[in-house]
Amino acid sequence: MRTLILCGLLAASVVAEAQKGGNLPKRPRDAAIADTNDARGYAEFARLNLVAKPGIAADAYFWASRLDPMQGEYFYGYAMGLVLKSPSLVRSYLRSRAGQSKDLRQVDSLLLRAHTIDPFLFRRFDRDLFFESVRFAAMQDNPQVSVPELNFALTQYLSGADVETRAWMAYANADFQQALKLYGEAMKGKKNAAGYHIERGRIQARIGQADSAIASFEAALKELRAREQKDVVVIYNSKAVLEHSIATLQEQRDNAEGARAAYGRALEEDLSYHPAHTRLGLHALGHGDTTAALSELELAVQLAPNEATPRFMLGSTLLAVGRTDDATEHLTQVITLEPWWATPYAIVAQAWERKADGPKALAAYEGYMARAALTHPLRPQMQQRLANLKETLGIKP
Repeated sequence: MRTLILCGLLAASVVAEAQKGGNLPKRPRDAAIADTNDARGYAEFARLNLVAKPGIAADAYFWASRLDPMQGEYFYGYAMGLVLKSPSLVRSYLRSRAGQSKDLRQVDSLLLRAHTIDPFLFRRFDRDLFFESVRFAAMQDNPQVSVPELNFALTQYLSGADVETRAWMAYANADFQQALKLYGEAMKGKKNAAGYHIERGRIQARIGQADSAIASFEAALKELRAREQKDVVVIYNSKAVLEHSIATLQEQRDNAEGARAAYGRALEEDLSYHPAHTRLGLHALGHGDTTAALSELELAVQLAPNEATPRFMLGSTLLAVGRTDDATEHLTQVITLEPWWATPYAIVAQAWERKADGPKALAAYEGYMARAALTHPLRPQMQQRLANLKETLGIKP
């Protein structure tokens, strides 16, 4: 459990470091990014440039995550961009977690965050990582090696590769049934099979085999608990994250009791695992228990005061139950933490309206309009509210 508490602090420190203005990556400017407020535009630009220009792609994914911090794929993409721009980091990422460097710890923290948002995230760039590792190795012998030569070498290697590698590549190619089959073969007779169970569980969850996925995660948990802390486990494969995964599947099955129990076990594994409190809060809110929802969300904020998402959930819930002053305080802090995220401006503007503070509501609505993508779902409604407020305040168009 102490390992995860340390990792929770590490993840928070990564976020805090990124929020320092002097350390922000350069914001990419490209004709392909038509709307510079659209996180999806940055993400698509990053996806297309990840291998050829990994540094620029990493920057684009970073900005996608700041414009919309509720998408796990953006944190994953940012992590992969950081890895791919460094041959040594590619090797470290693929081979070992022993003696982690600062860069690898940052990557793992980003991946932890991605998996807490989307426990069954498809790691679409695994094949690119493998290809780049082969390219870096080949270039040491022949700096002029061509792409066709590399593709041939990769094909030849995979034809004779071990079953685990072939399973990994089947997954990377989205051939999930083949990946399941090969991971099943790979784990036969293995004493330490938790990693295979985890991979199978995530694949099974993606293809709708909830019962099988839960069984796979439970098998991994049983083995990890038996091992205690004898082996190094990457933080995004921790016991708390696996219980979170089970809870998500139970929610999908409308098993409220099972979901609450799994989130509770995640917290038993790591008292600092704030995503469990956030999810318990949202779960309670979905079942009409606002008292329990607020209690859980407040705990999440206490554990992760520099995380914008749980604080946004808390502020929005407080506003919904009429605690406008408390809501305004939290939502204002969200904007401080994530100043490029448009949605909190729209919600806090409505809070300021309730408090009859027209100038602050006006500033918040204008802050939203300046940051919201043209396709943002709230944009038409907020544009109308802004126009109505201006009319009320006597501000001419």
